[in-house]
Amino acid sequence: MVSGLDGEMSEGELVDAFRHVSKGFEQTHETVAIRANNAINDMVRQRLLNRFTSELADGNAIYRLTPLGIGITDYYIRQREFSTLRLSMQLSIVAEELKRAADAAEEGGDDFHWHRNVFAPLKYSVAEIFDSIDLTQRLMDEQQQERENRYCGAAQPGLACGDLQL
Repeated sequence: MVSGLDGEMSEGELVDAFRHVSKGFEQTHETVAIRANNAINDMVRQRLLNRFTSELADGNAIYRLTPLGIGITDYYIRQREFSTLRLSMQLSIVAEELKRAADAAEEGGDDFHWHRNVFAPLKYSVAEIFDSIDLTQRLMDEQQQERENRYCGAAQPGLACGDLQL
């Protein structure tokens, strides 16, 4: 979608990107160009995109992400990478705790051994990590829903958004 290494996008490329997103929201294709133009103008107004026009471009504008737009994009990329890494680490810890508890259970032992080496790690450590994963996932789902509603509303005010994953 980005033309060349300079990070510039033509208006046509932005409209194509908007058309692609609109398909995901199952919006009508008849008004894509108008809605795309409105969205582009909003992004310029919000200082997410810079618009450059020249006589050499035959009246077609060239767009570039602003530092704010780049910062927001980088933030969401880092958050997604962090969330994936955090989940991976948590699941590794759960696997280690489950292995230790299984090994301790195979050893047998008295009530104190079972309570200390099997029951307690499962109840406190593993359950706590799963609760943390669940809470993190719920927060991410809420944030995803908020973004979906915001983007969907920007694309077409009053539109009822579906269960699209952005």
